[in-house]
Amino acid sequence: MKMLKSTLKLSMLLLVAIALPVYAQGSVQGVLDSYLNELGPPKFVCGVGLRDSNFHNQPSQLETDTLAKIHQYGNSAIPTLVQNLSNPAKHDYRLSALCERALGQLGPAGTSALVSMLQNSQGNLSIPCVQSASKLIRFADPTIRQKALVDLLNTTGRSQPNCWFAVDEITRTSGSRNLDDPGDHDANLLARYALHFAAGLSSNSEDMRRSSARLLKHCAPAVRDRQTASKVTLQLAKYLETRINQKSNGFDTSVVEAISYIPSAPPPEVINTLARCANAQDKFVAESSVGALVFLASRFEDVPLKGLLSLLSGDESKKVLVINRLRLLSKRHDEAVPYLIQIGSNPSERNSKVLVQTCMTLSSYGKDASPAVPMLAKLLAHSDTQVQKSACEALSRIGRDAKQALPALYNLCSSTKDQRLYTDAGRAIKRISR
Repeated sequence: MKMLKSTLKLSMLLLVAIALPVYAQGSVQGVLDSYLNELGPPKFVCGVGLRDSNFHNQPSQLETDTLAKIHQYGNSAIPTLVQNLSNPAKHDYRLSALCERALGQLGPAGTSALVSMLQNSQGNLSIPCVQSASKLIRFADPTIRQKALVDLLNTTGRSQPNCWFAVDEITRTSGSRNLDDPGDHDANLLARYALHFAAGLSSNSEDMRRSSARLLKHCAPAVRDRQTASKVTLQLAKYLETRINQKSNGFDTSVVEAISYIPSAPPPEVINTLARCANAQDKFVAESSVGALVFLASRFEDVPLKGLLSLLSGDESKKVLVINRLRLLSKRHDEAVPYLIQIGSNPSERNSKVLVQTCMTLSSYGKDASPAVPMLAKLLAHSDTQVQKSACEALSRIGRDAKQALPALYNLCSSTKDQRLYTDAGRAIKRISR
């Protein structure tokens, strides 16, 4: 009899253990449905959904009470919350926000459930859903967050695009982009996967390529092993070669920037690719490629300026851009100044914007631009007032080494009727004559 009672007692306990989660999930779903019924239909202004409370993102009393009810079910509420968060058919922005808050209150168990959701997504999760999950993981305990990132990075198969997108969302705000900062733990972790991200650029999934490009941009400063860095930049250059004549996809610039962030000088083939990309069909890729060439040249003396300076023979807008970026190369002025002198001395150069930018770049070099004094003195007689003012400023910055230009400056002061130009020329004379 005692054995029968014990058996019945054990059976009841097992039944409760099995039935309670089901009951809890059903109850949690009831709480969520009741919450939406209380709110009524979604409200929109110009197609944008409004929160029930206010624009300050503060929870309403109804939301607070609903969270308290869900909290009573503890971890048994997690499956229902995750299901509602991941179900596209039920992706009501108000319900998603509530599930986010509820899962955030459940701590490590909620984080683990979200990672599992992403790993088992098969690529079917919506962007808002992945962003919601990423937001919760981002602010989790550092140890749990780190483990979640590793698990997501190691995911393969059809779920990989969702997982890498989540990693990008989780780590995006932490990247300092400071090349001398070894303390960016996310970048150091992601750097171990740099070659995988580079390979991801050849994926058939555009989402995968986008996430790969962004993650490469983040982790590039932490890829300190020269051999790995060389392999990564070569793969990125190979990808960019296929994009030179293509329309913008929105993330090719991240690939270009990733190359410039690598701590070691890239191979010559990569520099040549960037020079070709400077003439890419996509304006943003072209501009970022020029910026990358200048940035690399300013950091590494063994990076030749030939590819960058060859762009000075291109169209006017490209010429202005390159001359402008040359201001960052003050340490290599001895290579840049001769090219700038050649542009300013060219009698067929009639574009005032090019000449103004040339003077401004020489001005940024200060006294190191002294070889350009004869050319600048000739520009004082130019027909465009802006060119004359820029030449005055450049000569003023050069200082005493520009005494050769004093006669031209005096002549300008005596002939001009422009008061501002007269003032600029007078200031240049004063600084040169010190």
